[in-house]
Amino acid sequence: MTAEQDQPASLWRTVGGNTMRGGRRAPQKIAAGTLGEVLALVAEEDPEEIWRLVVQTDDGRHIRSSELRELLRSQADQQSG
Repeated sequence: MTAEQDQPASLWRTVGGNTMRGGRRAPQKIAAGTLGEVLALVAEEDPEEIWRLVVQTDDGRHIRSSELRELLRSQADQQSG
């Protein structure tokens, strides 16, 4: 595990709302741990639902779907290689 994957992070899920009744609701925090642990949880998600997820690191970085997919691919490459 790299130093980057050891940093604290939290996993959030965006919640769709009825735009006719006040729009989107605030994201829900669904997990916390190291970035590596959070990425492992993201890897278990349905690939079609990853767009709903956001990882926030303690330094304020927000990792959204395209970057999450890239991190998952590189993590899988490291494990297979």
